[in-house]
Amino acid sequence: AKEQFMFAVNEGNFELAETHISAALSENPKDIDLHLLAGDIFIELGKFNKAVETYRLAEKISRKPNVMRKLAGGLSMAGDFPEAVKMLRKLTVDEKKEAENWIALANVYVLADSIGQAELAIARAREIDKNNVQAYVILGDLYFKQRVYELSKDNYEEALRLNPDLNDARMKLAQSYYW
Repeated sequence: AKEQFMFAVNEGNFELAETHISAALSENPKDIDLHLLAGDIFIELGKFNKAVETYRLAEKISRKPNVMRKLAGGLSMAGDFPEAVKMLRKLTVDEKKEAENWIALANVYVLADSIGQAELAIARAREIDKNNVQAYVILGDLYFKQRVYELSKDNYEEALRLNPDLNDARMKLAQSYYW
C-alpha cells in the first residue's frame, strides 16, 4: 500500500493517493514521514480536518518541532487558530533558535488576520536567521494582503535573490508588479 501511495504521490495524482492512505498508514504505523506526507496530501485536497487527524497520529509518534509545526498549520487551515497559536507559542519558547517556528507562527497569524502579531513573529524569525527565505516570502505575503505592493515586491525580490528557484515567490512578485 505504501508503494502504491508513493507512486500516486510522485505522479501528482493526489486523489488516487488518498485512496491508499489508510492502508499505507496501517502497514506502517510508526513511519513519521509517511504520516506527515499523508497529512500534506489531505491539505492539498482541502480536507483540513482529515489532515489534522493524520498529523495528530504523527504527534503520537513524535513531538519534534517539524511535526508540531505541521499540526499547527493544519489546525489553522481548519480554523482552529487559538490552538495553533498556543502550540507554536510553546515551540517558540522551547526551541528559541529555530526561525521556522516563528515563521509557522507568522503564517497562522496571517491566516487569522492578526497583522501586527504576524509582523512581530517575522521580525523574530529574521533576528534568528537573516537569510531565511521564508521570512521574506511571508512578509511579502503580509504586505500583499495589506495592498502595500511596493513592500511586497521588495520582499519577494529579496527572497528570490537568496533563492532564485522559488517559483511561487516569482509568481507573487509578478502579481505585485501588476498591482
